[in-house]
Formats: sequence, C-alpha cells, structure tokens
Amino acid sequence: MPRFSRLAALAILAGGLAIGDGASARSLTIAQAVAVQTFDPHGTTETNTLGVIMNVYEALVRRDRNMGFEPGLATGWTLVEPTRWRFTLRQGVVFQDGSPLSVEDVVFSLRRAQAETSDARPAVRSIARIEAVDEKTFDIVTQQPNPILLAEIANFYIMSRSWSEAHGATQPYTPTRALGTENFATRHANGTGPYSLVAYEAGQAAKLERNPRWWDKPENDITEATFTPIGADATRLAALLSGGADLINPVPEQAAAQVSANSAFKVVRGPRPAVMFLGLNQKDGHPFADPRVRQAMYAAIDAAALQRVVMRGAALPAGAMIPRGVEGFAPGMAEHPAPDIEKAKRLMAEAGQQAGFDVTLDCTNDQYPQDEAVCTAIPPMLARIGIRVAARPESRARFFPRITGGDTRFYLMAWYAPTFDAHHILWNTMQTKAGGNGSWNATGWSNAEFDGLVGRIATEMDMGARRELIGQANAIERREMVYLPLYQLTQAVGTRQGVDLVLRPDTRIDLRFVTVK
Repeated sequence: MPRFSRLAALAILAGGLAIGDGASARSLTIAQAVAVQTFDPHGTTETNTLGVIMNVYEALVRRDRNMGFEPGLATGWTLVEPTRWRFTLRQGVVFQDGSPLSVEDVVFSLRRAQAETSDARPAVRSIARIEAVDEKTFDIVTQQPNPILLAEIANFYIMSRSWSEAHGATQPYTPTRALGTENFATRHANGTGPYSLVAYEAGQAAKLERNPRWWDKPENDITEATFTPIGADATRLAALLSGGADLINPVPEQAAAQVSANSAFKVVRGPRPAVMFLGLNQKDGHPFADPRVRQAMYAAIDAAALQRVVMRGAALPAGAMIPRGVEGFAPGMAEHPAPDIEKAKRLMAEAGQQAGFDVTLDCTNDQYPQDEAVCTAIPPMLARIGIRVAARPESRARFFPRITGGDTRFYLMAWYAPTFDAHHILWNTMQTKAGGNGSWNATGWSNAEFDGLVGRIATEMDMGARRELIGQANAIERREMVYLPLYQLTQAVGTRQGVDLVLRPDTRIDLRFVTVK
C-alpha cells in the first residue's frame, strides 16, 4: 500500500470521518484547514473566511480570472478629480431576501465597515465619504489621492441596510479580537452574490446553495457547495483520497508528490503574495541595532536550503519583502545571495560581536507551512557566526500579540498583501510606528526618508513614477537590512480529477471559476 494510502486509512479510523459516495456533478465539497470565523463581511480579514464569504456577498469591483479588475455591483467608474471617483450602480440587483440594491445600501455599508468594531477598515481607510448623485450614481471621495482604491474596495462587501437594521446587525462583530457583540450577521447572511448561505455554525461546515436571484450568468452548474473545516493534515488528506471531499485546501506538502502520482487526483500549485522573513527588534542598544550584524545574519542564512529541504521545494526565492505578483515588484527583488560565512564572520568582527550573543527566536507552529521546522532550522545556521539562538515555537494565538505588543526581539513570520500592492507591505511593516502607520513594525526601525517615500507612494497616481518610488523605498530597506527575507510562500490545493479551478494567489476559492465533472 502506498504511503499516502496508509495515512488516509489510519486517519479515517482514528478520526471517525464520515465518508460519503462522493459529490455529484452539481455539488462540491471543500475541506479547508481553517474554519469559517464569521459570515459578517466586515467582521474579518482572515483570507480563508473571506474566501467563503465572497461567494455570498459582493463588492463594487471584483477580480476576474487573471486577478484584473472588472465591474461588480458597479458597472463602471471614472476618476472625476484626484480625490473623487464616480461609480454607476448596477441596476436590477436584489439581495437574497428580494430587496433591491440601492445607493443607500452602499453608504450604509461604508459606515458599517468604518466602525470601531470592524475588521474591514483597511479596505475603506482612505474613504472620507460617499455622496449620492442620483438613484444609480454615487461618488467615493477619498481623503487624499489613492492609486489603489480599486484594489482596496474589491474587499469592501455591500450589505443591505434594511436587513441589518431589522436584525439588529448594524454594527459588525470581529471574533478574532472580540470587538463588538455577536449578532444575527455573524451566523446568517443576505448578500447579492452567486450563492446563498443555508447552514452555518461556528467551527463547523458552511453550506451554500446557488442564488436564483443572482444578477450575473453562472459559468458552471454547481448548485451547492459545502466548506468543511478539517484541521488535521492526515484527516483532510483522507477526505480527498476516500471521496469525502472534491477539493482540499491546502494539500499537506509532505503528501503532495504522492497525490500527484495518483491518476485519480491532482495538485494545483501557485505563488502567494507573501514573503517569509525574520524580524529583528533593534531597540535598547541590542546588537541587532548595528546594521553590520543584520547583514552578517543575512549572509549566514542558507535560504536555498530552507526552500529545497525544509519546504520541499514549495517556495520561491526572495531577496526583498516585495514578492512576485505584487505591484511594485522588480525582477532583482527575487535574488537571494548564497550564504557567505567568511563575509558574515568579518561583519560580526567589524561590529565588535566576535563572541556572538544569545537570543530567542519567536515563531508559530500552526500558521504557515512548515513554520516550526523552518524556525528550528535557523539556529544552526546562525551558530556558525556565534549567534546562539533558542527557537520558541508557539500557537498563533500567543505569537501575534507579541508582534503587535512589541514583546519580541527576534521573530519569524510572513506578510500577505491583500491589495497585491507594495504600499500595503511598506506601510504596515516598515513605516515608523505612529498614528496608525507601521502597525506591524515590531523592529523599532524608523527612517524619515523612507517614511516620506511611503507617503508619496500612497498618493502618486502616475504608475510609472510610483514604481520608481517603490524601488527607492525598497533600496533603503535593503541597505539597512531591516528584515531578513527568506523565501516567497506558495500554495497548493488537492482535487480529484474532474475538478478544475482558478487558483487565486490569495487562496480564496471563487466558486464562479470552479467546474465539476
């Protein structure tokens, strides 16, 4: 019996997984590693949850098969002036309860998404207000020119004002941060999208059925889709191999080769807009404050070995924090130098750190592919230049408060850009932490020139000039070696033969682009 088949059999016996006869051509069963957190579209930014919600709720602008922008609930838009965008609302659209979509619903949704209890505020952070022009036209007025407004509002989902008011759901609830109060919108939905929510309990499966009121023409015949959370890799794999699931997200990397070798299944793989990196808190006169120490560490780490051995080839080279697939990326940003231990030792000596020092490396053991394995692979590499590292893997529930609270000296994480734009990375992880900027900058690094460039990038409407500014900001960060980029993450889903999909780089499953035979 092949190794992956034994794994599947054991998982079924141990986990008691209910296996059916397999989904018909008109239904789809998806097993995901992470459960849907909420059905409130303003109550989460977690990508797996939004990947389900986006099939029920819709935005003014949506992504096509190639991740380009196309009309959604708005049929068109025009930049009237640098801070005013005029949108035409699609006519004849109704919510799943039959009520018509109106400009009033768009205005209401903005207020709701901007509420203190909302997790969707980044998508609407630049919007000052929405002004109705007539029954089918409205203006989005931004606080300053925003070249990536379309990318941001593609994650701004429209809710029905009347439904929200009738069910006491005018304020969002964000479960991951316990913001607000759970309400009807947490476990129920009323969108305009291709599917309706028919069953959902927190931590359990979410069942969707085709919405007969949808304004657009379906491209497939999937009448129902069930998203089932299966956290254990072996059990999730078992669901695919035994016919209990048509698609699993993700496929366990250690079993990907065996799944691909079986003619009944396939693995679909693609890049993610996220770089795995090491962050270094440079405050309090620590050795990390000397850029020569940071450069020495970068020279000592064998990123190619991490990609080849620890990640089993499921990673791409990265020499900067801006990955492929993100606006502002340039080919040189993917170049990661080979390790040079002699150079690293020389830099340590120049910094007066010949004897090295001790430090703890904080990391997750349940957030990223092979995160704990990567974490434990780093210490031997840095030991070669005298830096004695103790790895401290822990759950994401304990890890991320360390980052946002500045309670870490040395950490391993990745940053994902939901806008697919470099500004999101520069602004969140590198800009000086103050006034909402640099909210994930746990390094203590601050550079006035860099901050100025990020401010200009945020408002520059000429894309050629904007790319030059991004390149200048990246050059400053690379010179200073604020972070130590390791590799770009990839993703892989497993399906049975006959299931085809467009693999979005943000891992969301857009049912519009899934077919089942």
